[in-house]
Amino acid sequence: EEIMDKVILLKKHMKTFYWFKNEKAFDSEGKVIGGVIVKQIKCALLPLSNSDLQRLDRGDVSFTDKKVYTKENLNNGDEFVDSDSQDGYHWTVKAKLDYGYQADINIFVIGGVE
Repeated sequence: EEIMDKVILLKKHMKTFYWFKNEKAFDSEGKVIGGVIVKQIKCALLPLSNSDLQRLDRGDVSFTDKKVYTKENLNNGDEFVDSDSQDGYHWTVKAKLDYGYQADINIFVIGGVE
């Protein structure tokens, strides 16, 4: 098991992902400068619970969405790929889940993109 300070995640849930961090900035003319930074991160990938679904806007969530637990601070629109994936299936960050208690871990809703 991997200990993330106060939160313990079981090894069987931990997966390695390649994170495509969207760090685009714009110059004074509105042209994109910067690009996408790739970083390898560890996350626990889990299904959404009924209470998660009740917290989220229905239009934002589909039944194929999942949630990830990670130390990283992801942003909406960031993408990542499962390092085990052979088919190039990738995920996009849709929302951050806030449970209102103090935890030293972030929980995000992610949606699959073909």
